[in-house]
Amino acid sequence: MTHLDKKKFAELINVCASIYSKELTNAALAAFYEMLKDYEISDIDKAFYRHMKTSKFFPTPADIIEYLPGDQNHMGADQAWGIALKSFDEAQTVVMTMEIANARDACLEIYHSGDTTAARMAFRDAYNDVIKLSGKPEYFVSPGWDKQNRSIEVRLAIDRGYIKYEKGKKYLINYNPEIKFKQLMDLSEKWDQTEEERKAYIESLNKLKNIINIKN
Repeated sequence: MTHLDKKKFAELINVCASIYSKELTNAALAAFYEMLKDYEISDIDKAFYRHMKTSKFFPTPADIIEYLPGDQNHMGADQAWGIALKSFDEAQTVVMTMEIANARDACLEIYHSGDTTAARMAFRDAYNDVIKLSGKPEYFVSPGWDKQNRSIEVRLAIDRGYIKYEKGKKYLINYNPEIKFKQLMDLSEKWDQTEEERKAYIESLNKLKNIINIKN
């Protein structure tokens, strides 16, 4: 999704919540957005409506992701271009297919000439042509030099089913639950929520922290 898609996304999820007689807090809406933001809004729209047709229960982000393009389908050209664009930065790690890599090579000279718009159009044309002749996409890791970014991107790819854990684990930085809890606490200051909602969120985190015995 782009920044301009946020309003449509909020409308979509609120319609879904209304159908299931649910009320979403701002914190829940923000969490949904964070987990789905890397997908295209058109695919998210279809996924929500497919879920509403087949389930009696309000969806979790994981339910929606099950309907989104995964390892069985090639992603759309715009989403693929976003990956190709990131790959031009040597610090960035990307998880992509050979179809994305080949289309990237087709627009490489144009991109380096400085015309990003023309490069994007050349990429789209090449990518749409090549996936017509392709079978099931196979993803691989193209690692950048930024280790933290590498770990984040590979973890996302594993969660989405693009690559298996065994294939990606060597790129992962050891998980530190104390750092993760601090990040979750920090998020409570950024979300637009009432003081009561914020306190309830922090209380839930503290209970979970005590369960797994993380020290302050």
